[in-house]
Formats: sequence, C-alpha cells, structure tokens
Amino acid sequence: MKAFFKSIKALITLVLVFTFACNSTPNKHQSQTEWSPFYWEGDSINGRWFEKLALKIPVKLQGIQKELRAQLDLGAPHSMIYENATKSFIAQNKRAFSNLDTIDKGYNINGNKLVFLKSIDLNVGKHSVENKELGLLTNFGNNYSNADLSRNDLSIGTIGVNAFENKVLVIDFPNQQFAVKDSVNNDFGKNVNWINLNIENGRIKMPLTVNGKQEWFMFDTGASWFPLMTNMDLWEEWRDKNSKIDTMATSSWGEKYNVLGAQMKTPFKLGDIELSGMVYENPKQWNTDFLKREGILGIIGNAFFFNNTIAIDFAKQRFGIIN
Repeated sequence: MKAFFKSIKALITLVLVFTFACNSTPNKHQSQTEWSPFYWEGDSINGRWFEKLALKIPVKLQGIQKELRAQLDLGAPHSMIYENATKSFIAQNKRAFSNLDTIDKGYNINGNKLVFLKSIDLNVGKHSVENKELGLLTNFGNNYSNADLSRNDLSIGTIGVNAFENKVLVIDFPNQQFAVKDSVNNDFGKNVNWINLNIENGRIKMPLTVNGKQEWFMFDTGASWFPLMTNMDLWEEWRDKNSKIDTMATSSWGEKYNVLGAQMKTPFKLGDIELSGMVYENPKQWNTDFLKREGILGIIGNAFFFNNTIAIDFAKQRFGIIN
C-alpha cells in the first residue's frame, strides 16, 4: 500500500512539474521578438477629436543620448529630421555633428530645402540603423525652447522606408508596439497571410482588387487616419452616393487644405481580405500628378489595419497580416 501511495505521489509531482513548465514557457512570439512601443498622436479637427492622426516611434540620433520621437512615415522613401526641431539638440552636441558631410541634391518640399547628412547612425526603437543618409528639412518643424528639452515626447522628424532596408517591419496595432527583424519565419511561420508587393524607389505598392480588376495602391503609414485617399474623379466613382459626405481639414508638409470623404460603394479586396470604410479625395493637383507618376490609383493608410498585426518584408517585397 505504501508503494501505491508513493507511486501516486510521484505521479502528482510529475503532473505538477509538467504543468508548471508549460505555463512558464514564454509565448513563442514574445520570446523571439524584441518589441518597442509606439505612440498615437491625436488632435482636434473641426471640433472632433481624432486619437490616431500620427504614429510616433522612439528614436535616438548619434551623439544625442535623449530618446526622441519621429513619425513613422512609410510614404517617405528617406528618413529625415527637421531643422527647427533639432537645432537646440545639435547646438548642445556640436562635437557629434561638426564633422558631418552635407549633400545638396537640389530637393525641396513645399519651398523648404532638403539636404542630406552622410553616414548617420540612429536607433529606431531597438533597431540600429547605421551609416545612413539622413535628410535635413530646413526651416521646418517645431521650435523647441530650452525648457522643452526635458520633455520625452518631442518629435524631430520622420522615419521612412530606407531605415528598414532588407528587414521585416512588424506593426502590432492593437498592442501599440513594433519590431524590426531579419525574418519572421521562426516567429510567425505559417500564421502570416502574404501578399506580394512592388517596392520601387522607396514606394510600397500593394495590389487591390477593385471591381474584379487588380489595381495598384501605395501603403503609407503617414496617412494614418485615412483608410483610402484618391483623386476627385475616382472618389466620385467609388463613393456611395447615398452616404453622408464628411469634410476633413488636413495638411501635408505645412500646406493645409480640406478633403471630402464618403462610404465606399463596394469593398476592395487585399488578397482574400475585404477592405471597406471611408474613401477620401485629395483635391490638389500635385496629388493627381503623384498618383499618375507612380502608376497608382490611391493611397492606403493605417485605418484598415487598426485591429491587426501586419508585417512588411522589404527584402522579399511582401505584405503580411499575422493571425
């Protein structure tokens, strides 16, 4: 009988040890993925509060120990900092910036000259970006006083596509975190629904099915709140004529203007996934010219994916939604 109870006791102990071991095993995704937080920046527009107008991520520039923030803007081929927002930090760290070479390629954005700093190192969350060209947009950005410099939410620029060259960017929208990885094969494996992309000159172009036909759109995290933006003619074609028209004030690189929005008449499809919601028109001629030049019909923002974790594989040119 004693032997019997010893056997039962040993069995219970084994079960408890096994159960504890299973419960103590970290989540596979968590253990292999180094996440960094991101932050939503909200604002009031036309008397309405929009919580997710801009997606800001933590960054550190070489020679500056303080953690700063920048907008994640995958509609921008190059990362850049704003002269007005960074000049106080550069003044405090002259030695780190004194030997940097500047390249003038003749670029400007809405009248602001864009030059490039050579061989800059920076950290984007836990991701190190080394020896990159970094744009410097002159006479642009917020002017921060010395009293502001102690804040931890100062925004100094944008992080564009060139920061993630040959990497996989994973954005977990529900948990407000992101990661940069060499691959996702070991973490997420077959749990990713992949769609092939076309990444040209730093533009992320994805195929959507529109009225049974494949068309190309650009994915842009900088157009955060807008699900879909197009020109006036296509907006008239795609909108539900019976839906209420929404007027939104917006801006692009300091230029302010209004856009009109309405419910989509029929959903578009990204692979097997239906995308439905609002479609907005950008009335500016430069927008129509940009769409034509890039061979796309519109721009897709973050809003379609607020409830998802997505992956952008820049090396293999594919877009994934992680289940």
